[in-house]
Amino acid sequence: MCRNSYTHIYIYVEQRLNNMTTLTRQYSNGDKVITWTPLHEKYKKDFPKGDPLIVACEKGNIEDVQKMVTSEKHNIYFNINKEGKTSRNITFTPLGAAARYERLNVVRFLLENNADTSIRTKREGWNVLHIAAYYSKKTPDVVHYLMQNLPFEIINQKDNDGETPLDNAHASPYPIKDAIIKEISENGGGHGVVKKYYPNGDVYIGEWENNKINGKGKYTYSNGNFYEGQFKNDLRHGKGKMTVNGKVYEGEWENDKNFLIDLKVKYGAQIQKQTYGSVKDVYEGQMRGNVRHGKGKYIWKGGTHDGDFYIGDWKDGKMTGKGTRKYSKHGDIYTGDFVSGQQHGKGKYV
Repeated sequence: MCRNSYTHIYIYVEQRLNNMTTLTRQYSNGDKVITWTPLHEKYKKDFPKGDPLIVACEKGNIEDVQKMVTSEKHNIYFNINKEGKTSRNITFTPLGAAARYERLNVVRFLLENNADTSIRTKREGWNVLHIAAYYSKKTPDVVHYLMQNLPFEIINQKDNDGETPLDNAHASPYPIKDAIIKEISENGGGHGVVKKYYPNGDVYIGEWENNKINGKGKYTYSNGNFYEGQFKNDLRHGKGKMTVNGKVYEGEWENDKNFLIDLKVKYGAQIQKQTYGSVKDVYEGQMRGNVRHGKGKYIWKGGTHDGDFYIGDWKDGKMTGKGTRKYSKHGDIYTGDFVSGQQHGKGKYV
């Protein structure tokens, strides 16, 4: 059958493509546009208000979605990023429809086939995570998958009202909202929160200010160990917990250092704890036999030195080497050399 076009003559050719009979409009210049398939006709008949690919995503018909998306690569009618109507006459992209109706297998397939995650709804300005965060009512699975596969700028993108996907989770009317909130907030979602990957394999999720880690967060090292707590200018600073090989060390850090915890992490079973005298002075650190020897911390309790402490090197039971001594009575702190329990050599007071 031949017809005249304004610019080209074209013919309709019936052929087989991806196990579907197709009707192709073939132009005289070589261009081809596939305009019809039985699958298209079936969906238009069953869901007259909807567009076939959108409805297939809405219903979770993964095999039909796969046929349509694969055929789209051959200039078929279906477009993986084109907005259309659901069976209920609601406008979504294929990815948006799949997320709206919690079709995880369809969401996964569409993302694997490079569906555009930056497309937003025209009225609300919602991206795919906004949609999933608000409408998920059975499981957090779709949100979980999106959190693992969306870039940070999408995870924290604001809609037309300035709301993020995390805000949508808080506004959700469904009982599962707490699980959705947890999924988003613990994986980089929210105001002033980032999910940052480092070249060495480390990952940080938490608060961010002045282009640095500031506030509360979780830093996971490439070896699987992690720190959860407070940060200041990219350093552990304040209260926190350090988990090393499954063992948890809790305390306070200052400028990325916690002397005792660093010792325990490094030396493990070598670190011992002893008390001395009636006032129970406390020593934690390395020992040789029953003698303080190596690195450790000594805290005085009671008497004129109550509250004083020393952290640093020990030899034969005495402060010898590099260390820091704090005198609680006046608040003075000396850092430098010690010999046989006395300050000796280079050092400074602060």
